[in-house]
Amino acid sequence: MKGYMPEFIIALLIYIILELVNSQVYNNVMSLSVVFSFLVFFVILSKHRKTNKKPISVKRKITGHTILFSIVLVCIYFSLPALTFNQAKEIVLNNYDITIKESYNVPLESEWNPFAAKWAYWFEGYNSKQEKISLMVSPDTGKVFLMD
Repeated sequence: MKGYMPEFIIALLIYIILELVNSQVYNNVMSLSVVFSFLVFFVILSKHRKTNKKPISVKRKITGHTILFSIVLVCIYFSLPALTFNQAKEIVLNNYDITIKESYNVPLESEWNPFAAKWAYWFEGYNSKQEKISLMVSPDTGKVFLMD
């Protein structure tokens, strides 16, 4: 475990930061499965590079870590939903006559895409006529669906 420690700490910090961003900004709709997989791959491959019997120059070591870390950053970029929870809420409030009483996430059925959000934002409330309105907002596309 000692050989894994620097990369493990880096990967753990990145994952904790992403979980905090996911819960605070995206209301837990961000898909982190690919990012988590590449963080584990980053730790394991870093250890493998250290235990390889061939001498590794500092330049090659830095380049390898840079490439692995760049892949993780690309995965994070593609995993980010297009809309934050607050942006979705603003779209609903600005475009629909609704007073939001409750909001939560609902599961989405979608094609296989490891970067796509598996959850959508759901808003329930009442319009000016006191009729109940339910709206679902896709975090990836920003489309709003009026639900019955």
